Amino acid sequence: MRRVNVHLTDDHLAEARSLIDPVVAGADYAGKVLAAANASVALPPDPLVALWQQITVAREWRGDAHLVVLADNGLGPCDCLVLHTATGRLPTALARATRQWDDEEWSAATARLVARGWLDSNAMVTDAGRAARERIEVETDEHCAALWAPIGSAGARRFASLIAPITNAFTAAGTFEGENGL
Repeated sequence: MRRVNVHLTDDHLAEARSLIDPVVAGADYAGKVLAAANASVALPPDPLVALWQQITVAREWRGDAHLVVLADNGLGPCDCLVLHTATGRLPTALARATRQWDDEEWSAATARLVARGWLDSNAMVTDAGRAARERIEVETDEHCAALWAPIGSAGARRFASLIAPITNAFTAAGTFEGENGL
């Protein structure tokens, strides 16, 4: 966080923690294994790093929920990544480097998405693929509504605005393209 020059005032840090702490404390971790594992990590003394750890819990909670939605939609792990990169929101090179799918697995996932009509023969996302990806994101967001219930929609929006400098710093550093998923 410090390496990419994240700057939050002490007041913003305190307010962000006042919003995220009840979210993490009130979360139902049944079936949310990565979120539960991260929630069990002791918070470090550095306020910014502690906030990041709480954000990590919420991010992993959404990720765990997303896995359920992906499975319900018959999308495997490589398939969902190929679809995500085809939308242009995640660079293929980054996805391949960080997830380590080999050429055979990537090609097989692409072929499955072509067969579903979600990619065309050039591996470009189709309207049906775009709609499916959007539907999956909406279903994931609906599943996550319970997570944010302790602070409500207004609190969640305020939290997002408070942590925007984090997203901005990572985006400016070239880490990712600004889709935070919270």
